[in-house]
Formats: sequence, C-alpha cells, structure tokens
Amino acid sequence: MVFIQKFTASLRGWIGVVALMGIGNTIQCFYNHVFLGENLYMEGPSQVTPLMARLFGTWTFLAAIVRIYCAYDITNRPLYDITLISFLIAFVHFTLEAFYYQSTGLHVGLATPLLVSGISIVWMIIGYSLVWPKDDDDDDRVTVQSRRKKLMKAH
Repeated sequence: MVFIQKFTASLRGWIGVVALMGIGNTIQCFYNHVFLGENLYMEGPSQVTPLMARLFGTWTFLAAIVRIYCAYDITNRPLYDITLISFLIAFVHFTLEAFYYQSTGLHVGLATPLLVSGISIVWMIIGYSLVWPKDDDDDDRVTVQSRRKKLMKAH
C-alpha cells in the first residue's frame, strides 16, 4: 500500500507540474505568437499566425485545467480518463506535425512535448492497475470512496 500511495503521489505531482508548464506555454502563446514558429513549428513558421497561436494557447490552457483537476482528484475515474486522452491527443498531434505534415523537425522544441506526453501516457496506463486495483475477494472494483480515503491518508 505504501508503494501505491507513493506512486499515486508522484503521478499527481507529475501531472500538476505538467499542468503548470501548460499554463506557462499558454501565456507565451498569447503574448508572442512568433515563439511557436521559432521554437516548435520551425519547418513552417509562416503557418504560425496569431490566430493559430491563440488557438494552440486555448487548447493548452484547457488541457492544463483538466490536468490540474486530475492532479487534485486522481481517483476520479472519468477525469483520469480525460486527462489521459489529453496526453494522447498531444502525442498524436506532435507526431503528425513532425512526420506527416512536416511542419516541425526533430529538435528539442518537439522532443519536449513528445517526451512529456509519452511519459505521461505510460505512467497513467500503469496507474490504472494501481489507482483502481481489483479487489482480491471478488472481481468488483474497490469503491471510489474507500480508495480515495486510503490514498488521501498519505497527504
């Protein structure tokens, strides 16, 4: 149980830090749209318009808010699922931009979101078996309330 509590606390911290990074990225998108063309979409900087930067910033802010809520209440299964999906969307987006649309190349600006989303996806998939383990006595899932109590005792 101690391992599960530490795992869950670490995952919550990771998701929270990623969310805060997303808020910082959102501010950058609204403040200076050239940032995206110079640091991320380097193969197609002319495609980075102020509108595109604001849309990217809005998406990033929405994802950050979902992730903050998940970090706060990691035992909320639908919220956990949506958070995982947000990382999957980000991973697919950046992969497509690099290899299909070729608006970005393989560089640090692309490696960071790919690594963060990839690590998050793997960590959250592993988390399914730890945050909602099967009950040993029967095949039903442990109730959310009892699980939440056990995980929150560590905090």
